[in-house]
Amino acid sequence: MARILTRPWWLVGGCLLIAVGLFVFASGTVRYLAVHREAAFSAELARVSRLVGEARARDAERWARGPFRAAEAAFRSAQIHYRLEEARASWWLPDFSTAGADVERARGAAERAIQEAEWQRRAARSAAERALALARGTVGQSDRLAAGIHLGPARRRLLGEARLAVGQAALLHEAGDYHSARARADRAARLADAVQSHAAALAARFADPEHLQIWQHWIRETVEESRRHDRAAIVVSKAERRVLLYEAGRVVRSYAADMGYNWIADKVHAGDGATPEGRYRVTAVKGRGASSYYKALLLDYPNDADRRAFRDASHAGRLPPGAGIGGLIEIHGEGGRGRDWTQGCVALSNVDLDDLWQRVGVGTPVTIVGTRQPLAIEELLAPSNASVAEVAP
Repeated sequence: MARILTRPWWLVGGCLLIAVGLFVFASGTVRYLAVHREAAFSAELARVSRLVGEARARDAERWARGPFRAAEAAFRSAQIHYRLEEARASWWLPDFSTAGADVERARGAAERAIQEAEWQRRAARSAAERALALARGTVGQSDRLAAGIHLGPARRRLLGEARLAVGQAALLHEAGDYHSARARADRAARLADAVQSHAAALAARFADPEHLQIWQHWIRETVEESRRHDRAAIVVSKAERRVLLYEAGRVVRSYAADMGYNWIADKVHAGDGATPEGRYRVTAVKGRGASSYYKALLLDYPNDADRRAFRDASHAGRLPPGAGIGGLIEIHGEGGRGRDWTQGCVALSNVDLDDLWQRVGVGTPVTIVGTRQPLAIEELLAPSNASVAEVAP
């Protein structure tokens, strides 16, 4: 003990200095490593933050909500654990293992969100484009139907709504709101389909065997009457927009004609715009000044069959309030307009009417049919006027 106390003071002091030096060196090294580790982790955290931001910029919240929200939650957890570890006042190295695990989860989820958002956006854009193309085609076809068929106010409103929905769908698609664009386009297609279904129902009778049999029977009887009595007879085909003149059972003239604006229907009451179908006769040959439209051949509409049909429709409740049966159906002039515009009459050009007018007289049979041959709805809108072949009796 005495020897220890008698050791030179410088030896003890030297040991203390060495110890302090070692401590300072170790502390500095640890601090250097800690700062370096914090900087490295902070840089990694910043990279993942940018990745999450990129996912947000690509609208992953909409297109990849699950992965994006997982990335955001993991990134927030990483930030919290990083700050907690950073705030610890200790000489040892910070432990970022928990925060690092959060960062890796955030990175993986953000990458998945970016990929899924891009895939979902492309898929939604393609689906919206297909729906928009379908809607435009369907609405365009319905527009063509509306140009050739009287649809009535209710269906025209539907068609107007369909056109509006297509326009809205196009704007939404341009703005990148593909889901809404597709929904609007689908609505437009549904509305246009409803219009087409109505038009198809109206046109169905032009391919219906029962109607065709009746019309062809009327034509055969009219042609046979012309042949048997060696006289003129007229057959009007509404769908073909043709007036055929027979003499002695043979077609001698074929005239283009305009029909009632609601030509696709059979006339039921006054004001329906339909050209009547049935077997009639000329009751008056009107010269210039005797008709509102140049010259005219007045028909005996309504006949007994028309009156029965009117009574049946009235009893069935198919007539508008106060509807009358109507009359004054003529084959008159001022036609040749290339569209159906009359209130139910058959209109020829003045030149054609002059030719017809001098070949017929009071009592001439006039048979009006929907069509002479089966026609699909597309053919009804663009009828061929080339064929004037006689229907065989």
